[in-house]
Amino acid sequence: MERRPLNILIFLICTIFFISLWPASTNAEAPDTNINIKKIDEFVNMRMSALNIPGLSVGIVKNDKILYIKGYGKANENGKDVQAQTPFIIGSLSKSFTATAIMQLVEKGKIKLDDPVQQYLPWFSLADSEASKKITLRNLLTHTSGISGYDSAKFIMNDNMNLEQFVRNLKNTQISKPVGSTFQYCNVNYGILGEIIQTVSGISYEEYIQKNIFNPLEMNNSYTSQIEARKAGLAVGHNSILGIVMPTTQPLHQGSIPSGYLISTAEDMSHYLIAQMNNGRYKNNSILSPDSVNQMHEASSAAANDYGMGWMLLPDMIFHNGDTENFHSHMRILRGTDYGLIILLNFNDSLMPISLGKDGFESIPNGIIDIISGKEVQSNSTRNMNNIYLKINILIVLVIIIFIWRVFRLKKWSKRLRSASFNTKITVAFLLLFNVLLPSALLMLIPKVFNSPWRTILAFGPGLGHFLLFLPISFFIIGFIKTVILLSHVVRLNISNAENL
Repeated sequence: MERRPLNILIFLICTIFFISLWPASTNAEAPDTNINIKKIDEFVNMRMSALNIPGLSVGIVKNDKILYIKGYGKANENGKDVQAQTPFIIGSLSKSFTATAIMQLVEKGKIKLDDPVQQYLPWFSLADSEASKKITLRNLLTHTSGISGYDSAKFIMNDNMNLEQFVRNLKNTQISKPVGSTFQYCNVNYGILGEIIQTVSGISYEEYIQKNIFNPLEMNNSYTSQIEARKAGLAVGHNSILGIVMPTTQPLHQGSIPSGYLISTAEDMSHYLIAQMNNGRYKNNSILSPDSVNQMHEASSAAANDYGMGWMLLPDMIFHNGDTENFHSHMRILRGTDYGLIILLNFNDSLMPISLGKDGFESIPNGIIDIISGKEVQSNSTRNMNNIYLKINILIVLVIIIFIWRVFRLKKWSKRLRSASFNTKITVAFLLLFNVLLPSALLMLIPKVFNSPWRTILAFGPGLGHFLLFLPISFFIIGFIKTVILLSHVVRLNISNAENL
């Protein structure tokens, strides 16, 4: 009995000794003590509420470490929480992966950036055969091929085919600017690069990315196939349909995977950022040389000063946004610091950048950077999409009421034609102006404003896009009915005049 206190003391000393020998945790997800996690959580939740975002995941890296990764909100309508390992479609962040693959092939001596595309794809051709001969890999990487952004939006709705067929279908595409003269952001460029990758490497684009980027970077929850990603819990994409957030089906875009439809997670994208920030190296694996990484992060074309290779360039950061029909993403590396950031959303609203600007999606990475930099968050605006959609919906209701009122007024208009003398030429002129020329102008002008054909506008902006299409169509409908009434009245009048003779 007298020895019990001594035994307890010896046990405690031994326990402390063995605990001190236990290896320290190497969990990369452990948050940095300098990050105000509570403030980040409060800020992200506040912006998600203001912007109606169902689910979101964040990854913050510093040097070669993950400081913080976390999922917020819901991944699907069954209430599954977003995790750091939840797959999202990353949109145009995919272009950086395609550029990385191209630089890997350059390092292996299999391709050269200033070689023409036709050296690797002899059958490649656009409508202008001479211009087709001039387009180089560098032109594709820097969006200076001459292919327009409008064509990019057009082809994205007709790309559910294998990559080679997608590129072959460009044969009738006109270039809008001389090759190498102008920066025109265009997904088609990266589709062509994807076909070059699989032709030169001898394996499919998907297999190449998996083998040479995903695997060495331990991106274990990243996919090149939506079908495989769904089995692993791919987040359900959402869109805002006139302010109502709805789950929507993400179409397959087989031919546009190299430009916008790879799939990854906040955790895996953090691995990718680390490699991009550390001369191509993640842990003991190197996917690129320092020189290749630097080339990707710098402007290499006089016509594209703000674009590297799969990265957009600003004085204080290199970054890229990604947008699909119902997903949004953002990755950023801060120049002069050791920080990188990835944001993935299972939601998109094409009106938000136009209506809210920096208070929209961009406010999330901006606010997080402010917090980890110890600054006051600048993106604390109370503006939100609900107020904007309220105004839009009121306008839509008014337009519908006016349309219905005009339909009911047709009967009165018809009676007026019969009961009073009228100038046929003036009536026809007004019909042509307000019910043919103006709506026709709207039908042509709206695609030019959005630099997209109607089909793409409807896919990326459901609800609002349909309203914008309904507006000119409603004028056409009224005009058509009025024209029929007018013609029938003129016929009756001519018959009556003939009988009186």
